[in-house]
Amino acid sequence: MGNTLLSLPIDVCWKRLAISQQMYAPSIDTPLPPKWESSVAVYAYEPAPDPALDDPTERTTFLKIVTTVTGFEPIDFSYQFPYIVNPIYFPAYSALIQLAVFPYGANPDSAIGEWPIDEYPYVADCQPQKRELIETTTEGGEIVTQSATDANIRKSMTNTSKQELSTGYYDRATLGTQGELQDIRTTDALQESRQTNSYSTQISQLYHLLDSYHTGTNRVIFFVNARPHLVVSDFTFAQGPRNLEGIQEFLVLVRRPAAMAGICVKAVLETAHLYKWDVTTKPPQPPPQQATTTLTAHLYVFADGTILGQQPPPQPNSVTLQVPPGFQLDTSKGGGDVPIPIALADGSTVTETIHNLPRGVWITNYTAKVQEGSQLEAVPLVIVSADGMTITVSATAQGWGNVGDTAGRINCDVYVYATEPPPQNTPAPVTKHYVQLFTTEREASGCISTTDGIEIMPGTNMTSVLYEGTLDPTAADAYQTASQAASREATIAANQLNRMVATGLKTSMGDPARYAPGQVPFPSSRVAIQMLLDAMGPAAIATRLAGTRLLHDLKLTGVDPGSRAFVDGITQAPVALRQRLVAALAPSRTDQHESDDGAP
Repeated sequence: MGNTLLSLPIDVCWKRLAISQQMYAPSIDTPLPPKWESSVAVYAYEPAPDPALDDPTERTTFLKIVTTVTGFEPIDFSYQFPYIVNPIYFPAYSALIQLAVFPYGANPDSAIGEWPIDEYPYVADCQPQKRELIETTTEGGEIVTQSATDANIRKSMTNTSKQELSTGYYDRATLGTQGELQDIRTTDALQESRQTNSYSTQISQLYHLLDSYHTGTNRVIFFVNARPHLVVSDFTFAQGPRNLEGIQEFLVLVRRPAAMAGICVKAVLETAHLYKWDVTTKPPQPPPQQATTTLTAHLYVFADGTILGQQPPPQPNSVTLQVPPGFQLDTSKGGGDVPIPIALADGSTVTETIHNLPRGVWITNYTAKVQEGSQLEAVPLVIVSADGMTITVSATAQGWGNVGDTAGRINCDVYVYATEPPPQNTPAPVTKHYVQLFTTEREASGCISTTDGIEIMPGTNMTSVLYEGTLDPTAADAYQTASQAASREATIAANQLNRMVATGLKTSMGDPARYAPGQVPFPSSRVAIQMLLDAMGPAAIATRLAGTRLLHDLKLTGVDPGSRAFVDGITQAPVALRQRLVAALAPSRTDQHESDDGAP
């Protein structure tokens, strides 16, 4: 009698409700979409109410979210720069799946037809809910794999059979005695299935860590993170953090008021990727700390006069200054033309000029009185030796014949400025390593109702970038270590980087720098701009933009391309400027034709 009262579980017949459309092949005459691209689809099933078991005030909808999690391959960017950017594949390291359900149809109990938030559809249960790794102290290399499990909906149609399993690790200890314990049960599997389950389906599983959030609301979040490496052997090959590849399915039970005609769903799949890049800049060279010294000397020239009617001989004199060893003339001081006044014997004054005074030498406090016609000889002559270490200053005074003081005189102070030679060692270029985290998203939406059936909403066929951020500086070190040959250090670094990616994806959800969905295609992302910098070099980009309005708008006019300021000005530019930059740097058709022909 019991077997006839309860029916066997029904295998759910799913119907597609929503699909992200970027993986569609639109025509047999066009190339197929990229092979490696994540996608999301939602399937639905509306079970008929069971008056004996179901709550008459609510209805249940079964949803199955099917996510294909794989890497990201920006084919459009590679096509745009075919000879600059090689095809590249960004593995997915974490994935975040969001599902939100909304009312469909008007509220018959409301004058304006709106549903209050407390009557919105809600997620009653979901599977899988959690998958975690418990640390053990085993020495073996145990591996557990699982590709598909049964997912059963219980008779109430508000709960699912839990799928979490606890698997123990064997103990290698040898026991001195042995015992045997038997527990034998006889069950009727058919009867148990009738009494327990109402519907049955299968869901595919990725063997990675998983968490779920927010059941009981009108949205649910699933977070999938790559499982860590286990340090079990020196021969474990751990080349970087694990990446996600494959299909992960989720079963969701949605409840809604019986008066609600149906529900609308929106599913968003967001995947996290890494891009490692280096910046080599020339550090600013600080002014050298050089010792300086100043040498001084006084040049005095005296030429005796004579009586009226006679001509005395001219008298030369000179001073020599020696630059100390380890120093050289300081060419930043002194030098140039120096005007000097010369008094003549007849009482007049002329102004002569010391032309082209060598740099590093200065003459001041000059006074002279000589016979007229000899003023040019009174101009000091400066001679610097070939090695620049000896400076000689000479002048000639001429007396005259007359009564009284007829002696010729020249006085001046000579300064020689010396400094230590500047250091010849140029600071070596500095290379810094960075790891950029960026997330890509794709979404699907649709509605299902008892009156209108299923309506798949049109979506975008473009995968956009939602978030870009540079990980903690320690991520670059972890990335380097994790990419090395297999070792315990590499495994630890890979797991550390894995945790940093998971944290970065979670915190990005509330970051104010997050882009609006569909706003930033990959070619306009900072990662793409950095790839162009790596491929073309800052100098080539500066040459390409020389004299353009874009360079001015980027505020990079006159900025050294080898500086960090130039790199930051390119990569941190607003989205609109990045889009203009990509268009300006893209090869023209002529350039591509020449490259195809092999022409220079």
